[in-house]
Amino acid sequence: MTDDQFAEILHLKHEVSGVEFKPPGLRSDRTLFHTVVRAVMGMANHRDGGRVIIGVREEAGKFQLLGVTSAEAESWRYDHLTAALAPLSDPPIVFDVELHLHEGTQFVLIEVHEFQDVPVICRRNFPHPLPLGQKAILRDGAVYVRTRRKPETSEIPTQTEMRELLDLATEKRLLSLMGTVSRAGGRIEGGLSADQAFVDELPQEFR
Repeated sequence: MTDDQFAEILHLKHEVSGVEFKPPGLRSDRTLFHTVVRAVMGMANHRDGGRVIIGVREEAGKFQLLGVTSAEAESWRYDHLTAALAPLSDPPIVFDVELHLHEGTQFVLIEVHEFQDVPVICRRNFPHPLPLGQKAILRDGAVYVRTRRKPETSEIPTQTEMRELLDLATEKRLLSLMGTVSRAGGRIEGGLSADQAFVDELPQEFR
């Protein structure tokens, strides 16, 4: 992504389904780090992936383009983030990290690819132990997605988001199967349509 393309995203001045903003800070800030991890997981479970931008603070519905310092940018380097993220998700998340300049200020862009085979599941709780009355940022076993009601990352809230995630996973399984059959010299004919196969795989309460 070029700096000009990055500037177009910042000029939106609001989040969209495939973009989430996070305030500036060091990766060693545990609360910030785990909220970024949550956002990255949501983007990995989003069709076509998405982007998490560090350096933008939201206050009273307005976005402040603060950017990050050199020390903050260094702490979010790809190799540092890969090592820190690896124990928190299953399967591993595929992403890239880029630095972009906008009006003399630098921002961190985490470009997240959609999951490769199966949806990403959280493997850790944070904070742990959970203080009384505080909502968990990460929950072991949770599946995070970008919601339809508003552009935010959340545990799957309704059957709509569940269907979309299962649909994406089913498409990937079907493409993988077709590739395997093709490499073996075979072909798939007749049978259920992809849509009907997807419906048949749904739990009864989601049909």
